[in-house]
Amino acid sequence: MVQTNHTHTSEEMATSTSFTYSFQGFQTENYTTKIESYQDILYLDGKSIFSDGALSIGTSSSNPMYLGTDSNAHFKIETDGTINFLSGKMSIDGDTGSVGQVLSTDGSGNLSWQTVDFTQYAFSNIAVSGEVNVQASSTSDTLTLAAGSGIDIATSGSTVTISSDSTAHNTFKFIAPLDGAGSTSGNTITADSQNDTLTFVAGSGISLTFDENNDKITFEASQAGETNQNAITSIGVSGQSTLSAGQASDSINFDSVADRNIVEITTDTANKKVNFKTKLPRTLSMSGRIPTRLSDGSLSGMPINNHFINRTVSGAEVSGGGTSVGFSTRAVVCNEADGTKHKITMPASDNNSLLLSLRKPDDSLQEFEIDMAESNL
Repeated sequence: MVQTNHTHTSEEMATSTSFTYSFQGFQTENYTTKIESYQDILYLDGKSIFSDGALSIGTSSSNPMYLGTDSNAHFKIETDGTINFLSGKMSIDGDTGSVGQVLSTDGSGNLSWQTVDFTQYAFSNIAVSGEVNVQASSTSDTLTLAAGSGIDIATSGSTVTISSDSTAHNTFKFIAPLDGAGSTSGNTITADSQNDTLTFVAGSGISLTFDENNDKITFEASQAGETNQNAITSIGVSGQSTLSAGQASDSINFDSVADRNIVEITTDTANKKVNFKTKLPRTLSMSGRIPTRLSDGSLSGMPINNHFINRTVSGAEVSGGGTSVGFSTRAVVCNEADGTKHKITMPASDNNSLLLSLRKPDDSLQEFEIDMAESNL
C-alpha cells in the first residue's frame, strides 16, 4: 500500500505553547486530519489524537497492545488483560515513591505511595526450663497457651492474663522450726504435693484450738502455771502458817514491824537481791554488843555482859532482909596482860556518843568513842 501524506503545516490542535506536552487547550477546528464515523469524529494532527466521543484503542486477533517512547515499547497490555510495565517503572503524578514504599489505595480509588513497616519483634522459639522448646514453623504459626491444673487463662484484646483459679491456694512450701524461748527439733518440713497436709500435734500440757471461720490456730497451756520452769509455790516458817501462791503470777511481800527490834528491808534491783539489816536501838539496854569501829574501818561489836553491883541503901526495905541491894547493869569485860579481869560499866551520856576510857599498863588512859548512830549491827 502506498504511503499517504497529508500536510497542514499552519494548524495544530494544541494552540498554546504552554500545552506542548499535554492534552489541554485542544481546538478541534485546527485538526490536520479528520475521520468521521456514524456519530463520532476523530481528529488528528502531527502529535495529537482527539475524539469528540468515546476513544477506544485496541487490537484484534489475539494481539497485544504496546505503548512506548523513543522508539521503545514501555507499556504492554497482554491479550489476557495483564498490564505489563515493560520498563519496570511507574510514577503517580510524577512521584516515583521512596525505597521500600508500596502502592496503596484509600478505598476510593486514589493511589499513593505508602511506607509499610514489615519489621516484627517476635520469638521464633519459646523456651521453658527443663522442657522442649516450642518452635514457630511459619510466619503465621500460632502459639497456644493451655491452662493447667489450678490455672486460669483469659484474653482481652491484645492482653493475655494468667492467674490461679479457685482451686489454687497461696501456701508455704517449707515449714522451718526456730528456737525461741524454748527448744525445737527436726528438719525443715517440705510440702510433697499441692494437696499435702501439715499436721499440728499437741504435746504434753498443750491444747490446740482451730477456728476455721477466722483461719486461726490457738496454742494454749492446758494446766495452770508455767510447767517448764522451776518455781517455789509455798514458803514455810517454823511455827508459822505456810504462805502458798494463789496464782501463776502471785507475789510475796516482805514487811518490817516497827517495834523495839527493827529490821530494815531493802531491795537491789540491779543485782536482784533483798537485803535484811537489823537496826539496834540507840539505848544499850537490849543490845548485847557495843558498836565499835576497828582500825581497818570495819564496824564490829564489843560484847557486854549483865553485872550486878551490891549497894547499901537506907530508907528502903530489901527483899529477904538486910541493907544491901543488887543493881543490874551491863559491863564490858577487859583482861589485863596478867589475866586479871575488869568489868567496866557504861558511863552516862546525854547524846549519841559514849566515851569509854581504859587504862594502859603505863597508867595512861585510852579513850574509845562509841557512836550510837552506828548501833545498827
